[in-house]
Amino acid sequence: MRYRTVNVRPATYERLKMYQIGGRSFSDVLDSLMETVEPDEFYKRAIRIHRRRMREVEKGDWLPVAELDKVDRGE
Repeated sequence: MRYRTVNVRPATYERLKMYQIGGRSFSDVLDSLMETVEPDEFYKRAIRIHRRRMREVEKGDWLPVAELDKVDRGE
């Protein structure tokens, strides 16, 4: 079996470890998490966020980059 390296921030790695129970591999954990949201729903959410940002730009209600980062993280 071939493996790939996936770079994640240290905080993300620590969160991922919390899901690693019962001897599950990180692959198992990620597969399980990805099964909870279908790709179509994931992309629909991304498009909704993009459209909202575009409306804000059109109105001149620009958000600072730090605020956009919070939106990306779901805060």
